[in-house]
Amino acid sequence: MLDNNSDAVQGRMARARETFEDARVLALAFRWDGCVSRLCDACTFAMDAVLLHRGLRNPKGLPIGGQQAWHLLEKAMIPPVLASSYADLVDRCRDMELHTEKHYDRDDTLDLYAFAEEFIDYIDGVVVG
Repeated sequence: MLDNNSDAVQGRMARARETFEDARVLALAFRWDGCVSRLCDACTFAMDAVLLHRGLRNPKGLPIGGQQAWHLLEKAMIPPVLASSYADLVDRCRDMELHTEKHYDRDDTLDLYAFAEEFIDYIDGVVVG
C-alpha cells in the first residue's frame, strides 16, 4: 500500500531535510561529531518516510535503526547499497554514543555527508515521484 500524500510521510521528509541542513551548519563549523549525529538523524527521518510510504510501518511507531532497518529498506525496494550504507551509518552513530573517545574527522564526516545527501535525495524521489 503506497501513501504518497500522507502528512506523516511529508512530515518525515521535511524533518530529514531540516536535520540535514543542521548537519551542514555543524560541518561548516568543523563540529564533525555533531554533524555525523545529525546526518544519522536525517537519514532516519527519510528511512521512516519511505517505510510509511510503502506501508511497512505504523506512523506512531518508534524509529528503527541498524540491521532491522536494513531488512525493512530491502522490502521497501531501496537499492541494497543504500540500505547497507544506512545500516552502517546507524551503527557508527551508536558506536560513537557508546564509546565517547570515538571522534570523526573531516574526511570521514564528508564521506558520510555525501552518502546522507544521496540517501535523502533518493528517498525523496521515491515518496514524491
